[in-house]
Amino acid sequence: MQEIEKLFETVEKSTENEYYSYDADFFHLFENILKNAPDCTFARVYIMLDNWLGISMRDGVWTFYESFAGNRGLKDTVDYLNYIGEKQMAVVFAYGIHPYNDKEFDGLHYPLEWIDDSDEIDDWISANENKIINVQKNIILSNKEIIKSINSKTKGFFK
Repeated sequence: MQEIEKLFETVEKSTENEYYSYDADFFHLFENILKNAPDCTFARVYIMLDNWLGISMRDGVWTFYESFAGNRGLKDTVDYLNYIGEKQMAVVFAYGIHPYNDKEFDGLHYPLEWIDDSDEIDDWISANENKIINVQKNIILSNKEIIKSINSKTKGFFK
């Protein structure tokens, strides 16, 4: 069985607790896909959600919003979440989008309410980690054939 097929099988059989056994592989696969197909929205959204979740757990989600300020993936993620019916997650995700990259704030002087907003988002992420993981899992599984096709047409991150 090809490595990519084994990876999809792992996702299909996994629970939320096993997410970390395949997440890094898909993260890197989606990065590779975006190098070759920069308009692949689902790959960008997966990476955004992965960073949103991970950075929230490690540093606090305001760091995510600061790092990705102005990135088109923010809007794509809100739009994608709305499209798949994850309205609440879309609202929470959008709640933290502020112009962190505006020169007015000099990288240090952000309004305190932005940090307060981020604390609320961190709490929501913590309480909804499995929901976020399931959205990511669904991104993978609902785009399985597209992922395999793009992977086979590129340098093939996974054979």
